[in-house]
Amino acid sequence: HYRNHGAADGRVLCGFEVDEANDAAFALDLERLGYWYQEETQHPALAQFVLAAI
Repeated sequence: HYRNHGAADGRVLCGFEVDEANDAAFALDLERLGYWYQEETQHPALAQFVLAAI
């Protein structure tokens, strides 16, 4: 159940698989978007929940 109380501010979780050859271009594209983002590649939850399922 979702109810908006005015506190929603556009937080979105996205996942991308980018090979090393395209890493720099992808990083540049993210910067061009102008949105704040945080890379979570090394986050322990990624290894525990996402990568364990692969």
